[in-house]
Amino acid sequence: MNNTVSPFRRRLEDIFQRLGIGMRAKLIALFIIIKVLPLILLASLAWYQTRELGEDLILRTEEIADKAKTALSTAGRIAVDDAKNALDARATEDIERLSTDTGQHVASFLYERDEDIRYASSVRPDADAYRIYLQRQNRRIIKPGTWELAPDKKSWQRVDLPEARPPVPSSI
Repeated sequence: MNNTVSPFRRRLEDIFQRLGIGMRAKLIALFIIIKVLPLILLASLAWYQTRELGEDLILRTEEIADKAKTALSTAGRIAVDDAKNALDARATEDIERLSTDTGQHVASFLYERDEDIRYASSVRPDADAYRIYLQRQNRRIIKPGTWELAPDKKSWQRVDLPEARPPVPSSI
């Protein structure tokens, strides 16, 4: 081996001898330098990375929460739009049905009046013949009355039930 000792090593030996540090202290110092310092560096690196991971996790959690809020808002808006469209379609259907029924009733009434006019034109102009014709034309008068929504919310019911009355003869 090389017998020449470097000046740095010689100075380090002089310092150790003046301080009274023996071989045991040197081994402990070497152990600290080789084992403990790397552990401290690794622990500080792990702490730093854990802190960075925590901050990154917080940011990503907030992003996910924002995306979830957006998705829920979108789903809610779609559900409301679908419900609105379904209700609009149902209302349109009901109005069309009511309009069709009313139109059929009006048409039926007008066809009956056409039949009345045809019959009246075929009768000889005589008071007795007209009286017989008018006696045949007796019907009940229907008053609209007051209606309210039934408790089941699916139909309407009459509030003021009409009294049973005999048919009113026409005075024409």
